[in-house]
Amino acid sequence: MSRFVRMLAGKKNFKKLRLFAETFAMEHLVQRGGGKRRPEVVFDVDGVPVDTHGKQQGSKWNGYYKRTIFLLLIAICGESGDMLGAELRGGTQNVVKDCYGFIRRIGLALREHVADRVIVRLDAGFNSGELCDKLENDRIGYVMRLKGNDVIDGLAAPHLEGDQPSDECYHELRYRAKCWSVERRVVLVVDPVPGELFPRHFYLITDLDAEAYPAEQLVNLYRKTGGKALRCCCPARKGHVCLRHRRAQRLVSQCLVMRYRGVLRTRIPGRHWD
Repeated sequence: MSRFVRMLAGKKNFKKLRLFAETFAMEHLVQRGGGKRRPEVVFDVDGVPVDTHGKQQGSKWNGYYKRTIFLLLIAICGESGDMLGAELRGGTQNVVKDCYGFIRRIGLALREHVADRVIVRLDAGFNSGELCDKLENDRIGYVMRLKGNDVIDGLAAPHLEGDQPSDECYHELRYRAKCWSVERRVVLVVDPVPGELFPRHFYLITDLDAEAYPAEQLVNLYRKTGGKALRCCCPARKGHVCLRHRRAQRLVSQCLVMRYRGVLRTRIPGRHWD
């Protein structure tokens, strides 16, 4: 078994296995669409903790999750819930660091095989001017949360004054952080809270055109994110990952891509792998 794992996890074979897993997912999406290209496809990318035990290479105590983990970077189709790819990362590695190669590989494959326009949804932890620049250069659309700061809060302040709105409302802003190369579209979402003096609010940043995606439509698109589906794949019980060598661990991450599709289709809450 160990010789088989070493052989399959070798550099050449691993690349072929990853290509097979991702191609399999793309073909499945095409079949769902009746064999025709779609005008648009949306996919979600996020980090998922995977519990470990023992001394495993790359497994580290993570202060945020309060346990010893690997951190999988996972991409899922927002419409169908199909897993599109996975990348194994160390337990303390920042999920955002060097994530663009993974996002780009999935995004370009989707545009080549599945849809004319590709959009990725990300949470605020991924936000950076460098990532936005790269996504725009490769024509991969994006919508992601944007953390507040003194400058953008100042831009939003006039829309937050006075009485709370009766319904959720949206405001278009233009904002450029110091480290950004250009000014970008930001949507302020104001959500009234009954009984509170001030409404809740948050920001979305996107390169999607305001005519094609008005503010309300953009917010609805973001709220369809597959965050729950992303975390559904995590084997939360300890002992599920017990391979000590890095190559074998990377091999497992690609096997999960193929097994995960069945988990999502059945939508069984709390289901884990054997």
